[in-house]
Amino acid sequence: MTPSSAVGNDIVDLEEPRTGGKHSDPRFVARVLGEDERAVLARAEDPAVTLWAFWAAKEAAYKVASKLRGAPPVFVHAAFSVIWSELGPDRWEGHVAYEELEIPVVAVRSGPMIHAVAVSGAEIGSALPGAELLDAPADTWGARLAGLL
Repeated sequence: MTPSSAVGNDIVDLEEPRTGGKHSDPRFVARVLGEDERAVLARAEDPAVTLWAFWAAKEAAYKVASKLRGAPPVFVHAAFSVIWSELGPDRWEGHVAYEELEIPVVAVRSGPMIHAVAVSGAEIGSALPGAELLDAPADTWGARLAGLL
């Protein structure tokens, strides 16, 4: 039996050496982003952050899709289409479309980290407290997570 709701999350460390310069690697960008996403990336003030916000959203949504289907689909990043309804320098909200699924997602940047949380069977606002954990001191995460469960 597959669940009616699911949560997925992903964190990208922008200081990880392997994230550096990927926004200017056309082969990598074409593999990860769809045409509309590449257009957003081309207009971005900070293309590196924009690329990794897309990545984190897709990774989080993939985890939700895997749970909803009962097995992971083949993960082709460009097949997961991120549509941001709100763009900001450090916060993005929207959804990820994958086949018949439309998965709400929110991403928050805090320092060198981007955290995306995707949910199904719930409003996007239910994902926000999890994403905002990055702004909380690490020693309070346990108590804040307990309040989400």
